[in-house]
Amino acid sequence: MTASSIAARLRESEARFRALTTATSDVVYRMSPDWREMRQLDGRGFIVDTDSPSIAWIDEYLLPEDQAAILAVIQEAVDSKGVFQLEHRVRRADGSVGWTFSRAVPILDASGEIMEWFGAATDVSARHEAEEHLRLVVNALNHRVKNNLATVQAIAAQTFRNADDLVQAEAAFVGRIEALALATDFLTGAKGPHPSMRLVLEEAVRSHRPTPERCRLAGPDINLLPKTAQAVSLAIHELATNALKHGAWSAPHGEVAVDWSSVRGDRGERRLRLTWSERGGPPVSPPVRRGFGSRLIEQGLAQELKGQVRLVFDPTGLACLVDAPLA
Repeated sequence: MTASSIAARLRESEARFRALTTATSDVVYRMSPDWREMRQLDGRGFIVDTDSPSIAWIDEYLLPEDQAAILAVIQEAVDSKGVFQLEHRVRRADGSVGWTFSRAVPILDASGEIMEWFGAATDVSARHEAEEHLRLVVNALNHRVKNNLATVQAIAAQTFRNADDLVQAEAAFVGRIEALALATDFLTGAKGPHPSMRLVLEEAVRSHRPTPERCRLAGPDINLLPKTAQAVSLAIHELATNALKHGAWSAPHGEVAVDWSSVRGDRGERRLRLTWSERGGPPVSPPVRRGFGSRLIEQGLAQELKGQVRLVFDPTGLACLVDAPLA
């Protein structure tokens, strides 16, 4: 084989190599034998290019808290003349932090010594973001499941502790568990990520109102956070149950009106004003003993909304007044 044919083959081989590195979407780079100098890097828009040899690549591309661990893996590959392979964080071209899967192989001379390293790095930031989101979702789900179990325990204890009639207590317990199941749909996003106030109210009163005409809902379009929707749903269930058993809906022509609005507070923040009012039912008097339902409404809803909730036992009909910040 002549020198010219050898040179031609080398040129062809180099051309194929350049075509391969140009075609790939991965970052490609070359490093000195000891990795102290980055000889070249094509960042593909993911990280900044290095066109000329640089010894500052460690600080330019790697986060300070990650450098020691990454350099330890590099040193292990240098000592063994093996493959460097690691998934790690990197500074992206836009200044943000991303993740890359980097792999480099040593190029050896005839005596087996390393002449340089050739590597490629893949942007895996999207996968890491998806995994982090999944971890957050699982943690949130665990928290919500524990909260729901604690809520069921509290409902059972409060419902049966001072029950005078076991049959009625059982019915109340079943109703509250069903209401909790309905409210959980709002918490898990089954009714949308930000359910409307009207949807929450309609779902909570639908099975209690004698006819649609005897429950008037009036207010603007307001979207709620899932936890807020759950708390409102549970509270409205208690009010609707009481209205059906003892209040306006227990009478032939009694009615319930629910009005809500979004107003500006003294500091310019949006606030929710909601009023549940009953008319046409039996005369109302303050209860001798506050039950679980009353505490759930006044204390539980107030705590969740970080506002004020008040029950007014007016002789003409029960009213519930809510004033709270609106997220």
